Amino acid sequence: LTGLGRFLTLKSAPDGLGSLRAFTAIQVSVCFSRIARKKLDKISRFVKYSFWGSKRIKLFEKCCTMPVMLIYGRNPVLEALRDNQVERLFVANGIEAKFTKELEAAAFESGVELEWYARIELDRAVKTTNHQGVIAEIPDTDFAELDDALELAASREEDLFLVLLDGITDPHNFGAIIRSAEALGAHGVVIEERRSAPLSPVVVKTAAGATAHLPVVQVKNLPRLIDELKEDGVWVYGAAGEATAQLEQLDYNRPLALVIGSEGDGLRRLVREKCDELVSIPLKGKVKSLNASVAAAILIHTVTSSRGKKK
Repeated sequence: LTGLGRFLTLKSAPDGLGSLRAFTAIQVSVCFSRIARKKLDKISRFVKYSFWGSKRIKLFEKCCTMPVMLIYGRNPVLEALRDNQVERLFVANGIEAKFTKELEAAAFESGVELEWYARIELDRAVKTTNHQGVIAEIPDTDFAELDDALELAASREEDLFLVLLDGITDPHNFGAIIRSAEALGAHGVVIEERRSAPLSPVVVKTAAGATAHLPVVQVKNLPRLIDELKEDGVWVYGAAGEATAQLEQLDYNRPLALVIGSEGDGLRRLVREKCDELVSIPLKGKVKSLNASVAAAILIHTVTSSRGKKK
């Protein structure tokens, strides 16, 4: 029994998951005395939690020298595969054949094997049922440097366009703004260290893969960054519902940073005072406010679509 326990312990380790069939065969074929059966019960309980635990949780936290992040959702995972970021790929049994083929093709190109599990195991691993049947293990997502955004603008031969977030703490808003910023042509999103949602798997999923293509920068002090940008010739426009300037009245053919405030409080006083211009979105309905990510998308589109046009 001691030898069997050691065998099963080794076989259930994360780097070499054993065969459950072998354990089942041992249970069926070997008859023990009452004392031996009690010991086997202890081993069974150990294997139940050690084996399945390692397969369920520790499998997704495989020992490695670099920190990892679990991302989930079909678009984020496919984008990560196309960018060769995925180290392991976990798929729920029973997903539809069409997506399976798309996933297999992307995984083959990236050199990653599909690992199949019951859907409930994926639910437990990421503590949500919103994974759409697929989870990927990638290196922990790091924030970019501001220079990365500057280089992206230079490579496109465009005036710099940054989106600064002041107090966006909801991860879904954060991810949606990153998605809009990347899709509509901004060069980077900047957040403050203490007043922002973290760059979490929820943000990555909501951004639908945009975090792989757009620099997301974190700074310690947003007002100080605004001062530095202005010293370098960047104009700073802040979104404010009470602003009198309309979208079409401003000049966007210049290096520009657009500041989006939180839904509840808007821009902080110090940030507001440092903006060169404040701008509002004209609303015609009875609802007098917009979700922060929706407002950001409208403003970002206005900036990028207006560039090249003479004022």
